[in-house]
Amino acid sequence: MKSIQKIAVAGIAGALILASAGCDKKSDSDTSETTAASVSSTESETTEAETSATETTAEESETTASETETEATDAPAEGHVVEVTEVVAATMKDVNGIEYQTVIPKLTVDGQEATEINETLGSYIQKTYPLEENGDYVDGYETSFSYGVKDNMVSIVISANYLTEDFGVSEVYNYDLDTLTELENSEVVKRLGMSDDEFFGKVEDVYTAYCEKINAFDLDKSIELIGYDKVKPYITSDGNIGVLGCLVYSEGQQFDGETFRCFEL
Repeated sequence: MKSIQKIAVAGIAGALILASAGCDKKSDSDTSETTAASVSSTESETTEAETSATETTAEESETTASETETEATDAPAEGHVVEVTEVVAATMKDVNGIEYQTVIPKLTVDGQEATEINETLGSYIQKTYPLEENGDYVDGYETSFSYGVKDNMVSIVISANYLTEDFGVSEVYNYDLDTLTELENSEVVKRLGMSDDEFFGKVEDVYTAYCEKINAFDLDKSIELIGYDKVKPYITSDGNIGVLGCLVYSEGQQFDGETFRCFEL
């Protein structure tokens, strides 16, 4: 069996009602239980992209970020104006002309670029989820992101989908809009007016509802893993409370081990 052992990073949550089997519009559905939760960048507050992608050949796979960015709708939060734009860091085509992109977020708060956050996320995404030459084809990951704003916080959810397998992973990052520093999961939950126990109880409810619908997971083992190292709260693109949670596959499935799914109010 193939084992999936991915741990996503940072997040927020609240009263949770099952929304979907995953975060990414392109790769997750109830019928595809082999992905590890992806989040679609097209569910963000962004307007229609007007991007002219900077193409790179297979030999140019280490391309730096293109100058072209897509515009995003301003999102107000506690007196701040938040904008997250899409930067195409690399574009590659295979022998059939199919194009793949590495996309990274650019966060701007009150007209000022959050340089440290942008450089850190951009470098991490390109290093961890690269596009690579594979003969006449392209291998590696295609990336996207979504973001949400609420209560003086911004969440950025990175989605990376592996090109040659039905597999994806999401990572969640939460930042304070005053200090532009990353927030601990428990602090995010506290700011949303919940205790840790209340939050974990909501997660358990969501797991229960989901596992009743999808019988590919071991509910008891999944509940045992509920904790901030396996459960990441975040703000969805429409300002609701979401959670990136860890589920354990039941015996006899195509995959074993852990996978991650996104849920929201």
